[in-house]
Amino acid sequence: MRPRRLREPARATTATLLHVPWCRARSLRVAAPEFAEYARVLGSSLIGDIGEAATLAWAETHAAVAIVDDRAARNVARLRGVTVHGSLWLVTRGMNEGHLREPAATRLVGMLLETDARFPFTSAAEFIPWARAESLID
Repeated sequence: MRPRRLREPARATTATLLHVPWCRARSLRVAAPEFAEYARVLGSSLIGDIGEAATLAWAETHAAVAIVDDRAARNVARLRGVTVHGSLWLVTRGMNEGHLREPAATRLVGMLLETDARFPFTSAAEFIPWARAESLID
């Protein structure tokens, strides 16, 4: 199986997240034992699993919140005591704290969907109604 290439919107999403004051990117220099354990449990594909393993190992060693969308990775992290959430948690938190308004949040979710993100809805237009129905936004 060949590694999947991310489409252009993935870069736009990353750039968008890196330029907001309430979301900070960090260098992923991780402790080898933690990284090795996450890589062992999650697998080691070239896409996703290595990045998730590095993110979770960094969060564990720095007592930070990790943002990871893979459910299995989140479950493993929680078992190890890591605070972990998915992308939609980050978007709805940004909305609730006044950092994102509905149009910007909807655009961001749309960009995530264009990278083949799997959410409980299939279009960005469904995000706000879904978030309200789930009581995730005020």
